[in-house]
Amino acid sequence: MNRLSKFFQVVSSLLIGVFLFSGSICLLAYIIFYKMSVTPNKPIFIEENSYDQIDSKTNIF
Repeated sequence: MNRLSKFFQVVSSLLIGVFLFSGSICLLAYIIFYKMSVTPNKPIFIEENSYDQIDSKTNIF
């Protein structure tokens, strides 16, 4: 009986470890793909705007 209990303990700990590992890999992949799929901000080109609309902190040259 003691042998069978240790066997189930080892098997259940391996299963929990595999589930935690695969869950963390899936979460990491989800975060990476979410960061890659976010649309970036629209760039502001100097030619499209007048000099009054451009922020004074931006460097033109």
